[in-house]
Amino acid sequence: MGRILIGAKVRERRKALGITQAALAARLGISASYLTLIEADRRNIGGALLKRIAEELGAPLEEFGGAAQRRLADALGEITTDPLLAPLHLDPGAAVDLASRNPAWAQALVHLHRAYADRSAAVTALADRLNHDPFLAETVHSMLTNVSAIRSAAEILHGEADVPPAQRERFVSIIADDSRRLSDVSRALAGFLTQAQAATRSTTPAEEVDDFLAAFEHHFPGLEDAAEALRHATGAKPGESGIALAHWLRDVHGVRLVRTPAPGGAGPRRRRAHFDGDRGLLEVLAGAPESTVQFELARVAAQLGAGGAVDAALAAAPLALSPAARLAARHA
Repeated sequence: MGRILIGAKVRERRKALGITQAALAARLGISASYLTLIEADRRNIGGALLKRIAEELGAPLEEFGGAAQRRLADALGEITTDPLLAPLHLDPGAAVDLASRNPAWAQALVHLHRAYADRSAAVTALADRLNHDPFLAETVHSMLTNVSAIRSAAEILHGEADVPPAQRERFVSIIADDSRRLSDVSRALAGFLTQAQAATRSTTPAEEVDDFLAAFEHHFPGLEDAAEALRHATGAKPGESGIALAHWLRDVHGVRLVRTPAPGGAGPRRRRAHFDGDRGLLEVLAGAPESTVQFELARVAAQLGAGGAVDAALAAAPLALSPAARLAARHA
């Protein structure tokens, strides 16, 4: 696989900060012509020089490290293995260039291919059920029976002008009853097919979450701002954040920290912590390390005090998350 191109990122960041090539080169201790080659992706960089560039441009090293582009390139590489695209003889090596130079177009291709894979999986699953599931056979038979009864009664009423009132009422009753049954069967069938389609996806929720985090290179400024605001709100100080969080949760949200004894014997293991929002209890196993207690306190504090920031981060996902993936991403 080819190399990740980071020159364009360096150039865009430098221009956004209003720094000239000559000025940045002087700070880095390299020539302006060498920086020009770097920004044109005609020179590989890494290690100390890449770190200095990130520091001078005030950006996290991960922004230039290419983790998100590599993941995107891997996803594009998977597309090339699709039998449907085999006649095109796609070059997997070109995926890196596309992911680096046109990440939005690359993301669009991945999104479209996954949507196609989801639809294909749904069609295959539904076709298999149509061929083998007895519920569908019985449902279709029931629908045909109801339709036939409605049609027969309607034809009699339409074709016979002198139907006695008692018989006419009976035929109308047949139409009404079979119409209700047809409606019920149709709703059941629609629910069954919708459930079958929703159960088929080309990616797992865990993979969706990984893609979501990688798209932002695990960096969410909004969450960092919310964390700083939460630190001020709790009055947390170095070495005392656990105590401050516990007091804040108790005083502001009515949440109490409770240490629960670990179960003895060979029974099922309990989770290290459990938050019961309805009862206002955060239960942590007795004997858990202080770092674990502090982490769980911070997790609940973020859930209660920074939910809006988490929602905003999820809303910015470049690809729509399934409900299961959205829940997992919220916990992450």
